[in-house]
Amino acid sequence: SYTISNVQSGNAGSYSVVVSNSAGSVTSNVATLSVTVTTLIEAESGTRTGQAAVIADAAASGGNAVRNIIVPGDSLQVSYSASSAGSGTLVIRFGNGDPGGTRLLSLYVNNVKRQQLSFPSTGSFSTYADSAAISIPLNAGSNTIRIQHDSGDTNSARLDRFSVTR
Repeated sequence: SYTISNVQSGNAGSYSVVVSNSAGSVTSNVATLSVTVTTLIEAESGTRTGQAAVIADAAASGGNAVRNIIVPGDSLQVSYSASSAGSGTLVIRFGNGDPGGTRLLSLYVNNVKRQQLSFPSTGSFSTYADSAAISIPLNAGSNTIRIQHDSGDTNSARLDRFSVTR
């Protein structure tokens, strides 16, 4: 066996083992190590427009969350830096205390609308859940991820954190 402590993206690659003794040597099959890294971005660290506001919430991962993305044009935007172009997986931690059901907001990546997102009721605005995983395209370098209230969207869920995995 071979152990890599504190594995990092630079450890990704192909590995094989050569075993030698007085009778000769043998090389193992190649094993490929893929490393995924998840970056957590607190919603309150983002740029807000319109009525979007930070609220203290002890149940939120950083002690704060963003609410009031409630009229067209209100938004929350965070930045993510990617070492190379490709796809990533986005998960949004949110709370929705609307007993009436799902709230809808629009997702933009690098200023391109990707889709309308559904945030089902979590029973309380301070009860958080993770959204379904969303595949997003990423550029090498700086990227923007924006949740925005567009026409056809509904009042916002409370947004706690963004997770981007590559």
